[in-house]
Amino acid sequence: LYFDSCNYECCTDNLSGVGERAKARMRWYGEQIGQINAKFEIKMKTGADLGFKKIHSLEGILDFSASTYQHIMNIIRLNVSCEDRVWLDKYPQPTLISSYKREYFTSKRENLRITLDRDLKFYRQHSVTTPSVNRHFSFKDIIVVEVKYPPECGYIASQIISKIPLRRTRFSK
Repeated sequence: LYFDSCNYECCTDNLSGVGERAKARMRWYGEQIGQINAKFEIKMKTGADLGFKKIHSLEGILDFSASTYQHIMNIIRLNVSCEDRVWLDKYPQPTLISSYKREYFTSKRENLRITLDRDLKFYRQHSVTTPSVNRHFSFKDIIVVEVKYPPECGYIASQIISKIPLRRTRFSK
């Protein structure tokens, strides 16, 4: 579940390629929408391809499908540090739920990680007070390949990536 400002600042920054940007999201794993064990993440991009995440576990199981967004925001506020609550004020609007199936691949030394995301589905959340998962947009023919590596492995990662015959585009779920 992605949060944004009322004028979609996070989305606009991403699509415009702004180097330093942030996004706030609530994340959980698995296909369930009801009882979930979620985390709140603030993902910061600090320029070029560098960034980091701040992750806050949300205590207990959240009944996502039976909750209002006001209740969900209150739970997040209770579990997030004071300094990170500012992100809920900056990005108060639930805007999108995304789901996908993911495969993980790691190098032998685990310094290079590749993920393949497929069966992408997006559920628009604008102007709703409770999570809405009835209608979605699907992208069944798109596979998102993401390569992650530490900065010191940038050269070797770029050598490996250049040999993969894929069309490179900007795509953020």
